[in-house]
Amino acid sequence: QKLLILSLRSASRGASYPLASATRPRAGAEAMPAMELMAAMGLAGMEVFRYNRENYEFDQDQRFTRDEVRLKMQVELFNLFREDIRDLVELTTSKMNLYHLVGALFLKMICIFFCEGFFEAAVPPFLLCFYYVSQGCSAVYLLFAVWLSMHASVSSHSYSTRVLTRFVRLPIPGSEQINVLNARYADFENQGGQMLRIPFLKDNNRWQDRPEMESKKAKAADKAAAKAKALPAPGETSPGGTQKVAADYLGKGAFAYGGDQDMLGFEEELLKAVEFRTQRHIQLFRRLQAQWQCYDAYARVCMSLGIRMMLQGTSYYLLGLCWVQVNMPYVASVLALIFQALALNIATLDIHGVNDLSLIGALPCFCGILALAVAERSLSGDLEPEQRYLLTLMMYPLEVLWFELLHWLASPMGDNGFLPRQFRAVLF
Repeated sequence: QKLLILSLRSASRGASYPLASATRPRAGAEAMPAMELMAAMGLAGMEVFRYNRENYEFDQDQRFTRDEVRLKMQVELFNLFREDIRDLVELTTSKMNLYHLVGALFLKMICIFFCEGFFEAAVPPFLLCFYYVSQGCSAVYLLFAVWLSMHASVSSHSYSTRVLTRFVRLPIPGSEQINVLNARYADFENQGGQMLRIPFLKDNNRWQDRPEMESKKAKAADKAAAKAKALPAPGETSPGGTQKVAADYLGKGAFAYGGDQDMLGFEEELLKAVEFRTQRHIQLFRRLQAQWQCYDAYARVCMSLGIRMMLQGTSYYLLGLCWVQVNMPYVASVLALIFQALALNIATLDIHGVNDLSLIGALPCFCGILALAVAERSLSGDLEPEQRYLLTLMMYPLEVLWFELLHWLASPMGDNGFLPRQFRAVLF
């Protein structure tokens, strides 16, 4: 700048005294235009260098901000994955806690029946037999439901903890990955011709990051291939150095409905089983779900069978109480039919495709009602103590047939999970 000012002053003096300049030529006057040109070029080069350095600082700040946001979004993404695992496990634990509570309440009711459900009058032996056997079977099934639900809840919670602590972890960058994100002025000195790029005459600056420069140094013999080489893949070590590029787990991003494409306007496809839309952590959860899914399924099956047997035993208890002890046959028949209808509805809701076959479970109670209706009575209306109830012989094979049908429906299917697919609650 001082050289340029001096040259301008000398030029102005020569213009003020043209005659003196013409009559008295000075030594080195011919070199002044070259010096002025060199000074102007030096000043222009310094401004270009300063511009490119500020551009480098701005670009590196933008790159660091972008990478910082990317790392934060990766942490938020894996937080979402961890919440997905917790929500999926909550489906099992919440159901199992509910089964555990309901099964314990029903077990309490069974204990009350056994401890206080006695008949004051003499009832037919078949009623006592079916009443106690039904209540006993109900207690066994409910006890299994409570135990299986407890085991499924504990197992699912333990496996989810294993997944969260060992597999689905937050992608916290290490010191090597963070060290790659920063920039030094020494890196700017290694940019070569990019430091003197003339604005508006060339393309935008393509700054070389540290891993790329180290890769080029390692392959100095092939400079052309090194210039065309892209940055190392995310999560991989640089070919020529020990620095490690921060891994990128975001990919192309995720839409609001999930998956690889926008589902806006196609929400009906969400109701279909689209396996390709599942993430890796969901697939990992499904593999681990096989460790407790059978306990979850058969807890629901045992709960359904236990409630069905409890309703069956309650029907027999009402027949003995209202018909035999109180001598109110119509009330006993209506109450027994109501409980059998309730048992049929529960079986229809729990079991898929058993609408007509569910009538088999009500036939033993109907046979008991017919046997009491045609039984011999005394003049006072009481049942004769010494008589045979031949119709009740049909109750035993019908009860066995219904149980065999339920056990066949509760048998595991031949898939990977070995689950009783006929029960609707298992599908959830």
